[in-house]
Amino acid sequence: MYSSEVISDEPENDDSNGPQWIYIFRHPKVRNELKIGMTVRPWQERYAEANMNTYTSRDLEVVATFPCKDCKAVERLIHTQFEEYRLPPKTGQTKQPEWFEFPEDKVDEVITRIEKFMKSIDLLAI
Repeated sequence: MYSSEVISDEPENDDSNGPQWIYIFRHPKVRNELKIGMTVRPWQERYAEANMNTYTSRDLEVVATFPCKDCKAVERLIHTQFEEYRLPPKTGQTKQPEWFEFPEDKVDEVITRIEKFMKSIDLLAI
């Protein structure tokens, strides 16, 4: 995982809709492809689901998870920031995928930028 400080236990939940998460997963052998998404379920459930239904059949790595509020809006902001790196939809797929391909020498910088962004908007549900 990217940083032990980034990975968090499930936060205390005072929201009736449950905890929300921004997550970053990646392929173990294609380390410059990141899946950046959100879930209102425990991120571990989303991780298990993503491993069954993803671009490849490889086991994904958990890079980082961030508890937050209004994760749909946060996810949109992050996706907009990195739109030029978004992988195209698979044939027959209409929804834009959450997969992004970054230059190999920029992956750590991208992860750090997302972590700083999450802290700067003060939406971490710690």
